[in-house]
Amino acid sequence: MKNQVITLRADTSTKELLKELSAEYSLSESECIRQAIFSLQSAKENAVKYDELLRKWNATNHLLTSTSIRLRQYEENDVLDALFVRAKGMEINGKIISTKKDILTLLISKAEIRINDANENSTEGAIDVPIIELEASPVVIQESEPFTWAMAVELTKRYRLLIGTLLLGLIMVLYWRWTWMLSKRPRIVEVFKEKKESDVKK
Repeated sequence: MKNQVITLRADTSTKELLKELSAEYSLSESECIRQAIFSLQSAKENAVKYDELLRKWNATNHLLTSTSIRLRQYEENDVLDALFVRAKGMEINGKIISTKKDILTLLISKAEIRINDANENSTEGAIDVPIIELEASPVVIQESEPFTWAMAVELTKRYRLLIGTLLLGLIMVLYWRWTWMLSKRPRIVEVFKEKKESDVKK
């Protein structure tokens, strides 16, 4: 597979989750992201319904057991909801996370996931979900934060020369316009007087 650049536009809470995972499993954030990219294509091809897939998913031994979200303590749907809130709107490999199905691409796993039909010990009807092997590639993490006054101040400092030049130019234009109007005022008064005198003579 070709090298891929994974761009993760994450909010603060998502970045914190990545930090927790990387610390817990002694992995870098880049490795956590790479391991999060896997395919459910084989499950789709086997026509397994999504809700049924969740019910059969054995999450007990899943790698994603951070301090804030522990799969063993919650129902799968509750965990999915929590992750969906964190990741909605993020873009990974050019795909925007917009549905709960998409969020499964963010789950961290080091090995194949076995989804059993009957119970944990049964292999009958198990579905192998293969992981996409990614070669070493750069990972870019960009935060998308709301515009704040601090950012406005920073932009003002960065472009203070340009802003100052524009303000000075505006002041000069306004001053020139004001002086021009003052210089024209006597002539306007004279024209008005001449018109008034001519009206009186008539």
